[in-house]
Amino acid sequence: MQSTSSGRPRPRFVGLAPMLVGAIVVVLLAVALRASFGGSAGASPAPSAALSAAPGSPPPEATAPPTEPPTAPPLPEGLDNRTWVTLSPVEGVGYVAGTLDGSAHLLLPEGESPLAASDGRVLSVRFGPVATSGLASSSTVILRDVASGKVIVEVERPGAIGYAVMDADTAYVAAEYTEVPGEVPAVDAISLADGSLREVIPAQVIPVDPKGQAPWNAAHGGLLALSPSGRTLGSCIWQNNLCDIETLDLGTGTLTRAVTGLAGGLWLLSDEVLVTVVGETDTAGYDITTGKRLWTHEGARAESGGYILSDGSTLIQAYQDIAVSERVVATIDLRSGASRELLRVPKTEPAPDLWAEASNDRYAVLIPGGQGLDVALAGTGSFLADLLDLSTERIERSALRVSTR
Repeated sequence: MQSTSSGRPRPRFVGLAPMLVGAIVVVLLAVALRASFGGSAGASPAPSAALSAAPGSPPPEATAPPTEPPTAPPLPEGLDNRTWVTLSPVEGVGYVAGTLDGSAHLLLPEGESPLAASDGRVLSVRFGPVATSGLASSSTVILRDVASGKVIVEVERPGAIGYAVMDADTAYVAAEYTEVPGEVPAVDAISLADGSLREVIPAQVIPVDPKGQAPWNAAHGGLLALSPSGRTLGSCIWQNNLCDIETLDLGTGTLTRAVTGLAGGLWLLSDEVLVTVVGETDTAGYDITTGKRLWTHEGARAESGGYILSDGSTLIQAYQDIAVSERVVATIDLRSGASRELLRVPKTEPAPDLWAEASNDRYAVLIPGGQGLDVALAGTGSFLADLLDLSTERIERSALRVSTR
């Protein structure tokens, strides 16, 4: 999941690159995809945004919301007890993490911004001092237990960390920019057991015209994506508003750049297929090895979110049907592009958001009213989500209660 934070704007998708925000307008990020309808998602600090980052200091302990939590209703059968975090702050509260069964909640300390959440843990970042360029010179990446708020792992990294994905054992993190013109930052792997570090994708320097665009517009890093199996890591390298997609086989260490010069960006991936957003209205799938385009869905603008089923075969996507301005939730076969509509909402009715981080192979979790998670939790601190059965297309209304306490 990629995150949105105060002091650094992010895409609504869990971490699409800033220029992707204009392309796919997730009105999901947090940059995210601000990513991230997630997202898993997640998020990128803009150079000017880092000016608001406070100098690094020892992390305060996170606290649970101040009120005594009520007894949580049972988790609906068929849902996994996923861990979630708001990628934009809840008004009057801040960034909140929790579990779907309501047994654990956490309010992130002031100055920490969420990056990802999984398995009862939340990954956040606190920015250090600001360099003359306006970028944070360092970041502290923090893994906390959602139930207790205690710090499990804490690691300091150079630059302003803006993208992260995580599985059960490892978090993969990257900054978007460095102080070096044209340098694309490295991607690091952080052990969630002991905080040990290893570089999995080295930094790259792309020549830029010193009289041309500023470095952060000419060449920089982008969204990270992890396949459902956890075997493949993807990243986007941006140069002059075009994306080269790199994929890393985490088992063999093989780095591949099959898709280049994409006028869009990486969104999701399986071990075989890259899912991208192309232009303002199209979604496409590419073979991860050859770079061949497998399918395109024209006029299907991703606005609310999506995720890939655990076997890597199917994309669950929510999008706007541009031709008739209606929200659709559909399954898409990743190899053939064959699509099956599960839900279509007339333009006269409020369109729900697909909450990818809470969804699984059986249910797509829908936030009513198209408000987004942070807005839905504002005010009363809770809301009721709908469950869309992926097999029967049946909707179970108000089946899941989500609360900040």
